[in-house]
Amino acid sequence: RLELLRHAFPKEPKRTEPATPPMAVTPATMPADSGAEWQPRRSVVLIDEIDKASRDFPNDLLNAIERLELRIRELPDGNVIRVSKDEALRPIVVITSNGEREIPAPFLRRCVFCHIPDPSVDDLRRIVWNRVLRDDRSGNGTTDAPAKLPLLYEELLGVFEQFRKDDQSFAYRPGPAELVDWTRAIHRHREALPKAELSANKPLALATSSAVAKNQRDRERLLGLFRGIPDPADAKAVPASAVPAVALRPAGSGRD
Repeated sequence: RLELLRHAFPKEPKRTEPATPPMAVTPATMPADSGAEWQPRRSVVLIDEIDKASRDFPNDLLNAIERLELRIRELPDGNVIRVSKDEALRPIVVITSNGEREIPAPFLRRCVFCHIPDPSVDDLRRIVWNRVLRDDRSGNGTTDAPAKLPLLYEELLGVFEQFRKDDQSFAYRPGPAELVDWTRAIHRHREALPKAELSANKPLALATSSAVAKNQRDRERLLGLFRGIPDPADAKAVPASAVPAVALRPAGSGRD
């Protein structure tokens, strides 16, 4: 917790001077058992979801960045961490926002804007592979996803992609985290059949679909995609070509 958040804590008596001099980042602040030779280097500071902070937080943060110093309450006597004045050591500050609230113009004027688009199907496939399906015991260390996931998860990814591309507005628009939760819930279930089609896993996919659809209206739309998928008892009797393409279309094959 930084002094920038002091409005959330009881006010402390005002000091006429710091109990101890401001503390710089030096070898003395490093762990004694680090075993590494200390060399000053530029740091990267991540401040996540600034739009969820209090209204005054961006301006307070701007002042701290311009001063290049922060008071950390957990340190003895509220020591100040002060960045070196060397331009080569100025930290890189990365600030994220979901756009839930407007950021003050003076703050934006000092920022370089970068929009991060939604992950592509290939990105989602790689995320699912590394977060859920990859066998860490293999020891090969690779993070490259296969061209296609096991059939169940490939078709599940196709349904997720179609659901997210719906032109209607979402009460809660799911993202990669929801896809990971949905895939993990199915993957950990003993009745999951990874090599089978989604139709053979339909009850399990429906039972865990609340990981993606977190509003009744959104859930009804997701269930509409599943209505075109035959139930497991009928899956063998229905040829794959008879199933509507919106239900069993593999991920990345397009909307039409």
